[in-house]
Amino acid sequence: MCRDIHNNWLHGFAQAGMKALQDEFKARKLTSLDERAHFVERMIGDKDNLQLKLRPFLWLSEYDETSTTRRGVFRGKLVTRTLAHHLTLVTDHASHDFEFSREIKGALVMAIQSVLRALLYNVTGELEIPPGSGANFSSANWADLPKVDAVTKKKIIISRHTLWDSYIKELKLRDWQRIINESMVYCGKKKKDTESENESDIEVIIGEKEELYDPDMDPSLSY
Repeated sequence: MCRDIHNNWLHGFAQAGMKALQDEFKARKLTSLDERAHFVERMIGDKDNLQLKLRPFLWLSEYDETSTTRRGVFRGKLVTRTLAHHLTLVTDHASHDFEFSREIKGALVMAIQSVLRALLYNVTGELEIPPGSGANFSSANWADLPKVDAVTKKKIIISRHTLWDSYIKELKLRDWQRIINESMVYCGKKKKDTESENESDIEVIIGEKEELYDPDMDPSLSY
């Protein structure tokens, strides 16, 4: 029974990512395959590099083509639309409160992976799911993958589920509140009041190591 619940949860996430992308197409009035393919290309970044961590769709600011600074990491509309699937399951419809827990971190990763999967299967602007079990949203395809290095013969781990762990650990409670608030909008929950809009979001500066930088943690900056 527990396995069935888990499988249903995964299946729900897979559907949520696909639906989030279709909803974004509709919201932007993207009707042609070329328009949709262009949007997917812009959101996904390098589609051939599956180890790429900081993809455009993660940031809220990337959904505004006039924005010049990346802000709102893990608050991209596709991510929060998909994360709403989890929040719908774990929150009481009579309450708008959400207790921060370890589980939400895993759910955020699942939302990211589901969105990435949806984008990869829509690169032409049309949904094209490859045949076979390799297309399933399952642990076999999306969990970390142990392999043996062909040269050194040492066991290595290819990060897939834990790819974003180092960045997620840097999120503060306020950042989680914003992620959750914006996700709850998509599952029919009332958005909580947040702090002044004059306060900064997380701002990400990408260097050679794809470093995540939060200006709120830098005492030399004031807002």
